[in-house]
Amino acid sequence: MKIAQKIGKHVIMFISTAVLMLLMSVAQAQQNVTVKGKILDSEGNPLEGVTVIVKGTTQGVNSNESGDYQIAGVPDGGKLEFRLIGFVTVEKDVTVKSSTVNVVMIESSESLEEVTVVAFSKQKKESVIGSITTVKPAELKVPSSNLTTAFAGKVAGLISYQTSGEPGQDNASFFIRGITSFGAAAKKDPLILIDGIELSSNDLARLNTDDIASFSIMKDATSTALYGARGANGVILVTTREGREGRVKVNVRLENSFSQPTKMIKVADPVTYMRMHNEAIEYC
Repeated sequence: MKIAQKIGKHVIMFISTAVLMLLMSVAQAQQNVTVKGKILDSEGNPLEGVTVIVKGTTQGVNSNESGDYQIAGVPDGGKLEFRLIGFVTVEKDVTVKSSTVNVVMIESSESLEEVTVVAFSKQKKESVIGSITTVKPAELKVPSSNLTTAFAGKVAGLISYQTSGEPGQDNASFFIRGITSFGAAAKKDPLILIDGIELSSNDLARLNTDDIASFSIMKDATSTALYGARGANGVILVTTREGREGRVKVNVRLENSFSQPTKMIKVADPVTYMRMHNEAIEYC
């Protein structure tokens, strides 16, 4: 009889524990939400690699190449954070009814300024210890077809001068922080890399400013050490724009100018000119 009572007590305790755990799991399942959705930019293009995390936790996922994401275990009443370098961070509230959350992210010019091209990679501006200057492509737009004439006054430590305005010979000569190569025949120009390819100042001069995505100038030995002796006079890194998947976007810029003399000078006709010339000789 006592053995039966003990077995009955154990069975009742086991059943009670199982029911309690079941109720707790049901309550937990009711509090958590599985959220999915699509992340786009302001132009309607999908964004890949966006970090989606539950605010206040380390739980998160990344969006795929189609901009889709899905994250489970989001508490009811919690918040989702959407982060991507170059875009403004977005926060969205989550409730039991919000199983689908679509997000549109807007580009942030301040975040883009914090990224600097360093040799073969990119780093955040505050983590760069070398002397590197990043110039906005918009600041290089000048009323001239020669890009090298736009450097003067835009970059600290860069000296630029133009010796001729003749078409085809109007490239500006420039050097960074003085000349560090000795000899009359030594190369004094900085190393110019456009999309990772070494090119001349003539190629840089004919580059359209609208095609430039980033423009960086490396000045000191720390930042140019990767290039060895070729970077002794500084390095200019230019990255051009690339095509991206999505809708076609066309930018058009039209420049026009008119030229005319401020005053028209009246000249004599040929007969009057000859008569005045003869009179001048006669009375001399």
